[in-house]
Amino acid sequence: MGNYTFACLMVAVQLDITGLIDAGMNTPNKLSQQLNLSQKGMQLYLLILAHLGYIKIIDEQISNTSLAQDYLNQHSPYFWGEVLKDPNNIYNINHLDKKILTSLKHEYELECNQRSVTDMWQQDTLDQQSAAAFTHLMHSQGFASAVSAINTGIFNHVNRLLDAGAGSGTIALAFCDAYPQRQAIIFDLAPVCTIAKDYVAP
Repeated sequence: MGNYTFACLMVAVQLDITGLIDAGMNTPNKLSQQLNLSQKGMQLYLLILAHLGYIKIIDEQISNTSLAQDYLNQHSPYFWGEVLKDPNNIYNINHLDKKILTSLKHEYELECNQRSVTDMWQQDTLDQQSAAAFTHLMHSQGFASAVSAINTGIFNHVNRLLDAGAGSGTIALAFCDAYPQRQAIIFDLAPVCTIAKDYVAP
């Protein structure tokens, strides 16, 4: 996932997130208004920067960490501007930074066949091809985490599990692998459940 991390930092420098926070734009709402970007998109993006250690978010108030002040602050002697702005397009990351910037302008982050996955979900218009693409993607990203979560023992005393919005059934599958005598129910839209059967069968 290194390319995504790199692209997120490129966007931070392109938008001068560090400088804006220092200038008092220290909430998701202020940043999104200043940059004319989606507030929901900005909130999600800031969570990524926080996870990477470049900002802290406490009660919706954002502050820069020393990591950001060192490497993302254009006035710092250690500023990675030439690398992160990449004016000569040396780093080929498939224009991921442009995709992130585009997604920050809209409420929706995931699309399939030029349609918002969120819209399809809410309007119950998810077609089989989009359901398959999205479900396979989410399974590949989530199954290892599901197994890890089950292995913590958090479900030791659960006999029947409802996996709501289950997708491929990552949690349900991991649960039944760990506890073969117990039951799990997968609950999702019909096209997704059709795909889930392919994961349940083996």
